[in-house]
Amino acid sequence: MKLRKQEKIWLLLAALCAALTFAVTAASRTPPVAATVVLAPLAPSASPNAAAPAALLDLNTATAAQLDALPGIGATLAQRIVDYRAANGNFRCVEDVMKVSGIGAGKFEKIQNSITVTQEDGT
Repeated sequence: MKLRKQEKIWLLLAALCAALTFAVTAASRTPPVAATVVLAPLAPSASPNAAAPAALLDLNTATAAQLDALPGIGATLAQRIVDYRAANGNFRCVEDVMKVSGIGAGKFEKIQNSITVTQEDGT
């Protein structure tokens, strides 16, 4: 049995309608993926591949090399911190690092969550 061109077109349209109906029905049975995804904002310094947070760096025991690794603190400022500590004694609080020449509020803001100060008695 040979189909005429018009009959082939009608069969093709019927098949497309059936496929479209099946696709719409299947899609309506599954919940949309975006509705099940919950996104949480990342902290400004967090990244998806970040490891566990590093331990705080103690300003009273850190070496110049360790201080150099802090954000915004290069070798020169790291050495100034060590020199200030040697000349003036241990820092009493983390804010005292702003007494070091070259470390103002902006630099302190960058490092404040990475540093700590412990006293000789361990506090």
